[in-house]
Amino acid sequence: MQRQRYLFPALALLTVWRLVLLPTCELSPAEAMAAEAGWSWLGTAPLLTLLAKIGMAVSGHSEYGVRLFAPLLALATSVMVFRLARELFDEQTAAWSVVILNVIPAFNLAAIHLTPASLGFAGYAGLALSLSIALRRSAKWHRAWIGAAASMGVLVFGDGANVAALAAVVCALWITPVWRQRLAHPEFWLVVAVWLAGIISWVSWNVAHHWPGVNIAGWLPDWRLVPNVFRCLLLGSPLLIYLAAREMRGALVTIRAGTCRAETSLLIGLAFPLMLGDLACGVWRPWPDAGLGAWHLFAAVLLAQWSTRMITHSLGSKVTLRTLAIALAGFQSLLVMRTDLVRSAGIPWAFTQRLDDRRVFTRFLSADPTGNLHGWRESAKLVRQVIDSSPDNEWTVLADRWQLAAPLSFYLGREIGVADALAGQGASPRSALFITDDVRCKRVPASLARHFEKTETLSIAEIMHGGHKVRTVKIFACLNNRAPDL
Repeated sequence: MQRQRYLFPALALLTVWRLVLLPTCELSPAEAMAAEAGWSWLGTAPLLTLLAKIGMAVSGHSEYGVRLFAPLLALATSVMVFRLARELFDEQTAAWSVVILNVIPAFNLAAIHLTPASLGFAGYAGLALSLSIALRRSAKWHRAWIGAAASMGVLVFGDGANVAALAAVVCALWITPVWRQRLAHPEFWLVVAVWLAGIISWVSWNVAHHWPGVNIAGWLPDWRLVPNVFRCLLLGSPLLIYLAAREMRGALVTIRAGTCRAETSLLIGLAFPLMLGDLACGVWRPWPDAGLGAWHLFAAVLLAQWSTRMITHSLGSKVTLRTLAIALAGFQSLLVMRTDLVRSAGIPWAFTQRLDDRRVFTRFLSADPTGNLHGWRESAKLVRQVIDSSPDNEWTVLADRWQLAAPLSFYLGREIGVADALAGQGASPRSALFITDDVRCKRVPASLARHFEKTETLSIAEIMHGGHKVRTVKIFACLNNRAPDL
């Protein structure tokens, strides 16, 4: 296939285009948290914070700096998927795998926003590639096992949800009889040891900080079928999902019969636990995080392998099917990356407000979930105006949640705390600004107000984007620190 020689130059151009897109929208709260936090598992993960810090050191305190590694991780993922598919099948399958992967909406979101999914796609691609090399070599302690352990480290230190990574590895080895005995070998336990190190780190940090980073509801499955399926179809494209599911179903039949190729069962085993986790809990993920969407890269390889062996179909049928699937996925990628295009076409589409942002996919067609990517500069400008308008501007600025504190802190250029953290302390500042975007909030919460003699409303403003409200920001003054009761 002569066209394969154009694949990597096309990937390079695509990476440049993604780099150009980085500063065209504001940071999401999770991205801002990665930029502002130190070693933390609250709202982010240590490895995401490290990448954001390095990116800002290279490219400055900006959206571009925070997201610098997202397109680079996408490029690395594409290269590893090419090598994975070539290792398991052939070069033609490898080329089509990369093409399919790069039109999937979930992958494109991860390629322009620094989210846990950005590390997830790269980590699972590296894990699968390392396993495919190590398992197909006779040497037990092949160096590829070190690559598998390193990839596991990227995953578990990049997102707490990647505890599922070990289940994916175990499933892949268990359903492949020729590799099942590897579960008892010491090289596999090297991968387990790295996984345990990540889990212990996460648990230890949360215990030391009284479990602030654990939201029980976010770890429980959401059993509403419609929003979960809709989310998967939106981030994966209906036709691609259908074709991949069809291929997986056929592969599962051969696995039960014991006639499945080991290469195919490896991909199925890695994808299945991630797919279940993404379907059950992915709806809790705040936009633009694609969660455990890395299963799409295994589906892309299986779909590419199926399309190259469609011997019962004519060349015209193959081209038509591929073109239709890729075009539909590409259109969906454009939509989820730039939802403003809908409003530019004259179609009214309001933003999802804070009260609904935990279940954005329930109302995706009636409300745009990208509101948390807009209006932060205006919100920070409003807070700055309130601070500067006071003769005594030595305010301690507090927000009601980290999802508001992190982006305001990034765009305001000063530290913003979380009110709940202050409320639990014995000491409090002389004066404070309390900020919320909860439309139900009418006054300063009692847990904070008890620290001060007086509270008053300073500003209530609606932050707009494209003629639509993205949030309502309320600013309250907390005056005259009250000495704690003895």
